[in-house]
Amino acid sequence: MIIGIVILILLILLSAFFSGSESALLSLNEFKIKHMIERKEKNSILIENLKSDPHRLLTAILIANNVLNLSASALATTIALQYFGEVGPAVSTGILTFLVLVFGEISPKAIATNHPEAFAKVAARPLDTTIKLLFPLVWIFEKLTKTLVKEKDADIPKMSEEELKSIIRYGEEEGSIDTEEKEMIHNIFELDDITVEEIMTPRNEMFSIQKDTKLIDALPEIKKMMYSRIPIYDEDHDHIVGILYTKDLIKQLDKKPLNTKVLSFAKDPLFVPTTMKINKLLNLFKKEKSHMAVIIDEHGGVSGIITLEDVLEEVVGEIYDETDKIEVMIKKINQNTAIVDGSAEFEHVNQELGLKIKTTKDDDFETISGYILQRADKIPDEGETLSFKKFDAIIEKIDGQKIKQIKIIKKVK
Repeated sequence: MIIGIVILILLILLSAFFSGSESALLSLNEFKIKHMIERKEKNSILIENLKSDPHRLLTAILIANNVLNLSASALATTIALQYFGEVGPAVSTGILTFLVLVFGEISPKAIATNHPEAFAKVAARPLDTTIKLLFPLVWIFEKLTKTLVKEKDADIPKMSEEELKSIIRYGEEEGSIDTEEKEMIHNIFELDDITVEEIMTPRNEMFSIQKDTKLIDALPEIKKMMYSRIPIYDEDHDHIVGILYTKDLIKQLDKKPLNTKVLSFAKDPLFVPTTMKINKLLNLFKKEKSHMAVIIDEHGGVSGIITLEDVLEEVVGEIYDETDKIEVMIKKINQNTAIVDGSAEFEHVNQELGLKIKTTKDDDFETISGYILQRADKIPDEGETLSFKKFDAIIEKIDGQKIKQIKIIKKVK
C-alpha cells in the first residue's frame, strides 16, 4: 500500500514536470533563445532544437502527461477501493483531481512561466530523451493530426509590428536595450508612415544656383554655404536641371577655366513626388546611388529637396558634421526673457521657458513662428510687439514673410 502511494506521488511529480516543461518552452521566444545561445548557456542549443519542431514537442509532452495521469487515476482508484470500498472511485476522483490540478498543473506551470529559462535548461535533456523513447507513438499521432489539420491552417503567422514593439519594450525593461536604441527602432517603424514632404527642406529655404552662373561667381557662395550638394536651376526654382556635387567640382577646378558655367559640373537630378514615403525613398537612393532628391508637387512645381541625411535623422536624430554650424535656438537673457529663433520647435520653447501653453488638435504649427502667425492671423512687421495670454513677442527680425528672430517675454502673475 505504501509503495502504491509512493508511486502515485511519483506519477503526479512527473506530470508536474511535463506540465512545467510545456509552459517554460512555450514562454521562450526565438530572440530569448538566440540570446541564450550567444551566452553559451547550458542546453541552449538543445532548447533551440526542441523548439524547432513545436508540433512534435507538444505531442510528446501530451502523450507523456496523459499516460501519467491515466496511470495515476487507475492507481488511485485501486488504493481507494481498498480503503473506502464501493465509494472508493468517487473519493479517488475528487482527491486526484485536486492533487493533479494544484500540484500537477497550476503550480508547476506558474513556476515555469516565472522562470522559463531556468526550467527549460533543466527540462531540455529529459524531454529530448522522452521524444526519442516515445518516437513511434509521437510519429503516429503526428501523422493523424497532420491529416486532420491542413498544412495551410497550421502555418505560423508572421510577427506583427505591435508584437515586435512589445518585445522591444520588454528588452528595455530587462535592460538589454537602452532608451536611445528603443527610440531608433521605433523610428524605423515610422518610416513607412512619413512622406518626403514632411521632412524636406522647403523651396523657400533651398539654396540653389542658376545654371548659367560662371564658376568664378559661384565659388564664393559655394564656399560660404558649405553644402555638399546644390540644386542647379534654369529659368526659376520650378525648373531644376541638375545637382552640383561640390566634391566633383573640387576635383575638376584645376582642369576647367573659371568662366565655365556651373551646369557643366552638374549631374542629372532625381525627382520624387511629395507623397512618396521615406522608406521607399531610401530604396530609391540605394538603387540610383544618389543622396539627394528634388520633390515635385501635383502641378509639377518644385516643393523642396530632401537628402539621405534628412531620412537618417528621422531614425538617429540630428546629425552634425564638421561643416555644420550648431545654432542656439533659445538664448535666455533672464528668467522671463529669451531671444528665440523663429524656426525653434514650439514644444521645445513652451517647455524651456515654462509657458505652459496648451495646444488643441486643430492647431496646425510646429515652430514658435508658426504659433505666432496662427494666433496673430497676420504677418507682423519687424519691431512689432504682439501680446498673447502667456507671453509678449517682439518681432526682432523678418526675412520676407518669414519670422527669423523673436524676443519672448514671459508674463508673470
